[in-house]
Amino acid sequence: MLDEVHGHGSAITRVQVLTPEDAASEGFVGSPTFRMDGRDLFPPEQVVPALTCRMYFRSDGRPSRLPDRARLVGAIIERLTDAPV
Repeated sequence: MLDEVHGHGSAITRVQVLTPEDAASEGFVGSPTFRMDGRDLFPPEQVVPALTCRMYFRSDGRPSRLPDRARLVGAIIERLTDAPV
């Protein structure tokens, strides 16, 4: 999916957050978290680092463990257009 939006050669890095100290140092608010260039694609109103599950809401309002594909693609595109050239 990232190649569709950003082009070939885009790198995805998986980061394991295993301890409360890891969560604090990463500013990690729950799993899964999607970041691009170190910035959360779905930033919470308040950052409270924790080892917890993260919930997203689908376009119809239902809670989900993952954001809708369209919302994720939209967040990536928005971040790309906000990025300095």
